[in-house]
Amino acid sequence: MNAITQRTAPFGAITVHNIVSALYALRTRFEDRLAARRTAAQLRALTVAQLDDIGLTPGDIDDIAAGRL
Repeated sequence: MNAITQRTAPFGAITVHNIVSALYALRTRFEDRLAARRTAAQLRALTVAQLDDIGLTPGDIDDIAAGRL
């Protein structure tokens, strides 16, 4: 006969896991925003003609950096 056993997490383990998960998510959001700012800065450094060569307009820069295009 097989018995089904349940083990509970040690006291505080779930809280620690939630804190670590929240910090990881915060770090990921920060890194994503930093990458978006860098992308926007690099695109803003291009001339209108250079942007046109790659099929963009100056108005597209914020959308590209935010991942909407």
